[in-house]
Amino acid sequence: MALRDENASIKIAACRALGNTCQKTTMDDIIKELIATIGDLNIDVSDGGYFALLNLGKTEACTNSVIKSLIGALENGNAEIRKGACSILKQMGKKVVTMEVSNRLVLVLWDTDPEVSHEASYTLGSLIEEEAPIEVINRLIIALSDPNEDIRDNAFGNARTYVLKNAFNTLSNTSKTLMNDTIINKVIAEFQNGNNSVQRKACQTICMISQIIPEKVTTDSVVNAMGIALWDLDDDVRSYACLTIGILGKTYTINEAIISDLVAALSDQNKNVRLSSCQAFEIMNRKLATNDVIIGLEQLLQDPDDDIREKACRALQQMGEKAATNTVISGLVNALKGPGPDQSNFSFIFVCQALEAIGKMTVTNDMINGLLNEIENYIHSNTVVSALGEILQSNSMLSDLDSSTIMKLSSYLSQHDLDNLKILSPDYFIKLFLDTKNSTWLHAITIFTLLQGSAITIIENTVFIYGNEEPIQLSVSNKKLCQQLIKAFAAQKNGPLSSSELPQNDGSKRNVFSRACQIL
Repeated sequence: MALRDENASIKIAACRALGNTCQKTTMDDIIKELIATIGDLNIDVSDGGYFALLNLGKTEACTNSVIKSLIGALENGNAEIRKGACSILKQMGKKVVTMEVSNRLVLVLWDTDPEVSHEASYTLGSLIEEEAPIEVINRLIIALSDPNEDIRDNAFGNARTYVLKNAFNTLSNTSKTLMNDTIINKVIAEFQNGNNSVQRKACQTICMISQIIPEKVTTDSVVNAMGIALWDLDDDVRSYACLTIGILGKTYTINEAIISDLVAALSDQNKNVRLSSCQAFEIMNRKLATNDVIIGLEQLLQDPDDDIREKACRALQQMGEKAATNTVISGLVNALKGPGPDQSNFSFIFVCQALEAIGKMTVTNDMINGLLNEIENYIHSNTVVSALGEILQSNSMLSDLDSSTIMKLSSYLSQHDLDNLKILSPDYFIKLFLDTKNSTWLHAITIFTLLQGSAITIIENTVFIYGNEEPIQLSVSNKKLCQQLIKAFAAQKNGPLSSSELPQNDGSKRNVFSRACQIL
């Protein structure tokens, strides 16, 4: 037969031909010969046999014969054939989802060849994506308890995502409570067995379970185990433990000792651990907004890793008013410059968003100046303008700004796009002036009124503002302030800042005389 020919080219051609054939009378013999080619030393021959079997398996008339032969091949003395049989079964998909196939694959988890057991893990996981027979789950539990660490390692390994995740999903409406508890207890036991490889994968599995059905692992024993894991020597274990604590902490009260250890993880030497601890605090948000947590997150604003700076910003945003401190604001302003010249635009955006969120609660001179200093950066200008606009729209504490900052802000108003400020009330800056009695606001008032296209009239002690809506009236009891307003608009009308000098959104100059200076 051509499949036994010593010439590899002949065997390859035979594989291709047989892969497109399905004659019932000779099918069993053909499949048997094709399976033998999977273990051929010539990679082209083994690949040819592999794809020929796969093609035959997709043919309805041949499927059962191929599956039967592949099940038998799982016990073949050649490891390459056993491995190939696992892989073909995986590629055939849900056609082969039967109790017999699943049970045989579970047994292959004990294979003496690590590559075979590894492939069996992948295959078993993908096949039970559609179904998770309880008998198969029970066999997996036995595998997780095997004294041979390689067996346990494979049971947790690459099949964990499919086997556990899909088993839980499938059993969600049946025996979920019993089976989940049983499996979870085995996972926790393996996490505590001391073997680094198994422990790492068990911790990863617990983390995965916490994201799917957190109520099943929100227990004292799991939380305490994760707390201990924060000091594990393995970087991955510490990272998974951080994230798991964050997820469970949404509904579970984490004790102070574990929170303290989680804060310590913010300065871990491993960047993945620092990242996961940031994510944990972001998930738990303001529930754990303590001074130590906020200080730890603020220190990460200068981390060399972009992702960590981003997560630190996001976590601080979630802390609410407790994060609106001078220290955090100063840290965010410094973070605008980044840890170096290579700061990405992506991380800069998150810094601006954090300043924007905090700026809606409190505003400082450093915050406004820091954003204004970055506005000339062409790459970042739109982000900065947007953040400034949101802060101005939302904050009632601009009265605390000093004269120098107000002047810089006025200059910003005259030089940059104001689209995001159009929704501000026309009397916005006038009220600031009347409240603070700070004449520095007058420059901002005249510019803002002009750019909004509003008309101002002042009759005795009343200011009338005409815009797109009903006229706004402001009573000014202080005659001195009223006179200052009149002089400011008169100076605007006759001074160097005329309407034609102000830029449009498209870069052109205004040619229409502003009605802002119509003072009666």
